[in-house]
Amino acid sequence: YGYDIYTDEIELAQKLAVDNGFDEPLFFSRKEDVIGYFGDQKIDVLASFSVLEHLSDDCFLQKLDDFYDYVRGGIFAVVPSKYKIIDDHTGLKFLGLFPRSISSMIVSIANNKYKLSESGDWDVWYRSLAYFERLSATRNMDLTLVDDSVMYPSLLEVSKIGQSRRGSLKSFVERIYAIAIKLFTQNDDNLYPYLNFILKKR
Repeated sequence: YGYDIYTDEIELAQKLAVDNGFDEPLFFSRKEDVIGYFGDQKIDVLASFSVLEHLSDDCFLQKLDDFYDYVRGGIFAVVPSKYKIIDDHTGLKFLGLFPRSISSMIVSIANNKYKLSESGDWDVWYRSLAYFERLSATRNMDLTLVDDSVMYPSLLEVSKIGQSRRGSLKSFVERIYAIAIKLFTQNDDNLYPYLNFILKKR
């Protein structure tokens, strides 16, 4: 089942589902419709792939509030780390290290072709693992990283920062950057380019 705030995209997805033989509604653009469809049933896992970086802190917390009482198992999320070298949305490097006002200005100056939000604003928020932990704690939820063996994308495809086996100047710079991350944050988990975590109620 899918949920998204963009009504047009949801309507298209639903039409494709019907074309492929699914009679029941699979996609929803309003939280009330999702909850109404499931009724008294709880959602086992609410999964979010590369979505949370497009939500402001307030919006992220609001979504936790919206679904908190309806999720039985937990919330699984995949989100790019702020320490990831190359930004997924623009291809620019080290964008997550700057304050949001600066990264927004950089994107604007670079005249990047990334499609901005409907308001025309830069709609990406870069967060660290510790930042997500603090946000989640305000809703009485614990954050746990998933095991490396089930990480997405696989660490065989996208290795931890500084662990590339290539013998080039680029990989040398990356290793120095990884050392700086560890020294600055005192947390090896910040070397994951993508954070894969589960949020559960305490």
